[in-house]
Amino acid sequence: MKNRIKYTVKIIIAALTVLIAAVILKLIPGTEYLFSPVMYFIIIIQCFRLISYIFKNTRILNKFHKPFRILIKTAVFLCVLVIVLLFAWYNYCFFPNDQDYIQKISDATEYKGNHLEEKELDLITNIHKAQFSHLLSKKDRNFLLNQDLKEKDIYIDENPYRNHPNNLKYASGRIFYYTYQKNSIVLNAESDVTYNIGKATGKRFLEFDTILPLSDTNGTVNIYYISDKKELLLHELIEPEIKPEIKPFRYSNVFDSLVFYFRHPGRSVLKDKDDWKKIRVEIPSYAGRLKIEFKSKDKKNNYLFLGSPAVYSTIDNKRNEHVNIVYIIFDLFSKQHVDLYEFYNEFSTMPYEDAVKKIGKRKIITPAIDRYKDDICLFENIFTAGQVTRPSITSLWTSQIFTKCRMPVFRNIITEENEQEFYNQNFTTLSNELSRQKYFTKQISCNAEGHSVSGVGADLGFDENYDYTMEPSELPENFRRVIEFLNENQNRKFFLYSHINVPHPPKWIPASYYLSSLPDTKFNTSSATALGNIRYLNDSLDKILQTIDKLKLRENTIVIITADHSMGNAHYFRGDITEKQKKMSTRESHRVADYYYRSVYTRKGRQFLLNDYMNIPFILIKPENLDIVPGKIDSYISSLDISPTLLDIVMNKKEIKFSGNSFKNLLFSNQDRKKSFNNFIPMVGRFQNGFVTDGRYKYYINLPGLYKYREKDGMRYIMQQEYVYDLKQDPLETRNLAYEADAAQLTKRLRNQYFEEFIEYPDKNFIQLSASASGKTSNYSIEIKSLNGKITYPKTYGDEIEYKPLSDKHIIFNCKVKDKTAIISFETNPPDSALRILIYKDGKPLNKNKIFSSVENINYFNNPVILEDKIDFHIAREYSKTGLEEKGIPSGAVSYYRIPVIYWMEMSLSDKDIKLSPGMKEVLRGWGYIQ
Repeated sequence: MKNRIKYTVKIIIAALTVLIAAVILKLIPGTEYLFSPVMYFIIIIQCFRLISYIFKNTRILNKFHKPFRILIKTAVFLCVLVIVLLFAWYNYCFFPNDQDYIQKISDATEYKGNHLEEKELDLITNIHKAQFSHLLSKKDRNFLLNQDLKEKDIYIDENPYRNHPNNLKYASGRIFYYTYQKNSIVLNAESDVTYNIGKATGKRFLEFDTILPLSDTNGTVNIYYISDKKELLLHELIEPEIKPEIKPFRYSNVFDSLVFYFRHPGRSVLKDKDDWKKIRVEIPSYAGRLKIEFKSKDKKNNYLFLGSPAVYSTIDNKRNEHVNIVYIIFDLFSKQHVDLYEFYNEFSTMPYEDAVKKIGKRKIITPAIDRYKDDICLFENIFTAGQVTRPSITSLWTSQIFTKCRMPVFRNIITEENEQEFYNQNFTTLSNELSRQKYFTKQISCNAEGHSVSGVGADLGFDENYDYTMEPSELPENFRRVIEFLNENQNRKFFLYSHINVPHPPKWIPASYYLSSLPDTKFNTSSATALGNIRYLNDSLDKILQTIDKLKLRENTIVIITADHSMGNAHYFRGDITEKQKKMSTRESHRVADYYYRSVYTRKGRQFLLNDYMNIPFILIKPENLDIVPGKIDSYISSLDISPTLLDIVMNKKEIKFSGNSFKNLLFSNQDRKKSFNNFIPMVGRFQNGFVTDGRYKYYINLPGLYKYREKDGMRYIMQQEYVYDLKQDPLETRNLAYEADAAQLTKRLRNQYFEEFIEYPDKNFIQLSASASGKTSNYSIEIKSLNGKITYPKTYGDEIEYKPLSDKHIIFNCKVKDKTAIISFETNPPDSALRILIYKDGKPLNKNKIFSSVENINYFNNPVILEDKIDFHIAREYSKTGLEEKGIPSGAVSYYRIPVIYWMEMSLSDKDIKLSPGMKEVLRGWGYIQ
């Protein structure tokens, strides 16, 4: 009886413990962030104890008590064993602490003196002046650019910034592992290329990398210099490229991942030797002709690629007369991650050590950046042009609003059509412009959206692209590559862009960083992961900055540390929830509606135009050879303005193809640093959006699709929400003034300014011809005229459809329609050009009652269909459609409608015919984009 009472009491205590822990965890605000792992542990243990006591205290179950305890102990033992083994596997096989490895790479670098190795002749920039014994034929190029090669991990692309048959880009390696793309001159077997070279005053040399990707036999490279005589400078054997044997595996398959990293522990998967073979040869200083010759016994489909070929002249004591750029992006990096933003007053008014003492050492998480505080320009209000990576990066380097780039935002595969439409805009990029000015431009990343190798991004004009995408060794590998690049190119003009995927999910870091961050974040697991990532980022960045100091590159190199887009604020990131975070939690939700499958986007999410979500950290460490004034800059600036500024600083040049503006003057003077530099800040997320600001007030509106609901008289109405914030009185944007009576004139003024500057995605026009009910064939003729623009991108969907352009403003489509729907599409430039569309059926104008439009399928337009003003465009526009859906109109009828191009790019199935390599499929599966 005593035992029964004893265990009954224990049952009650255990049950109450579980109940109290659950209540604390779920019902008390804020505790989901606080000690949640501890609460879950208590609940699990107490549940086991509760079951054990019930067994012990019940006669029928008492005989099972001992086996149950043995079962539980065995289960606990096995769980502990699995946890220990997984920890050991993670810490020693999957992601060992690599700081010692990166430090050794940095320690191996060496300052090489103050001379400059200047590009005397860039062989690719000057390729039109070269003499080729055999130009690549159309047949050669068709073979090399065939998509079938990419399925075999042979990645060859055109160079959209140079138009020459022998200039292509080749990438060694395998997607999913690494790719190393170089801008190349291509020679087929038994051919050569010759350049005329003038006289030089000092030493010079020819340098390039070479690779032989499609041959089974060796080839040779001969380099001659021809003046009064023909001199052989180099005879070099070139062996065929051997692709890495590593096979893609599914990250989503835990067993495959475990096995892979047992077989390739730690950094054993990294390659020490590149596939490209470096060629460097001294050439005479007198004038002559430089000839590069490729010979091979295998003459069929055998091509040699010469990567980044250039003649360099060595000039003493000239290294510091130019400016280099090191541009480092950390993905999802936020201002709250940087000490200088959080504690600017302390760092700006105190010596470094005093500031650290006042703040507290445990709250200092980016000392690698903090120690340069006296040489830093800290930008408070630079805003990304994109909510996700592709629009952020593409807009950054092209200085174009992403609306114009004609690429999808979230569909993570770029089709050939997307690429071609991007290149047809004839944009330039910062890297392309600097290459033209004899800079060596390189991208080192673990993000494939800055080049065209994998089909995820577009070519942004870099001379070379090194992309390592195998997680998690991508992090030490890319830090290593950055350090090695700095060492190898310290005496050259260079522009280095590195995109590092920290602290972006999946946020893998050495275990010690996570464990040491748990107590600093009150055991909030998500904040501990974020904090551990930033500490890891800091320690790795520190090795890069150490290298820059050691190589004396601080004398002539701008270092920029920034993000592509931000993640906002994390609770308990620095140990407590701040008053700022508490106030931010009271803000109105900006969550958008969820969408059905293959509607607008298949991924749920939200778009925030609040400053802390669009705002990115931007830290510029000044070089010694520029009189940049350090300090804080409060001006509102778009990331579209960054490339024009860097080009202006480096070359004192303004590029007319850039849409942004240079803010160079803000760097070299304290004046105007508190004024708004840009009145309109564009941003692309799930829709094109943005805000206007005069420096104090900010306005934006949710566009169609980003709607909210308003309750009135018991009814629910869809509405487009407007927002107006006073950034001086309300910097955290907690009070929306848009619907306050005394702010009506302010709202109206800002609204008018917004619609004057806002740029929407263009519309794609569709005309759908329904099948005949009688089974007879109908002949349609559709004459389209753009009254004040051009007709672009005509396309047909169906059998027996053809079109004839009569001019760039006038086109006729002829269609035969029987038992299948036919669709034609086209665009206009500019998108809001007035249109006149005359529709004939069997030789007669189609009756107005047979012409439908809008989502309601109404007979709004006459024949001809005429669109002149915004109302016409608005009525014809349909959202959340691809344009290819059956309209449900009567047989023999026609529907005219407009689909915003963004929907077409995101939702159309035009990516279904893309031929992906096995490695690319695994990368996209790992990122969650395909199944």
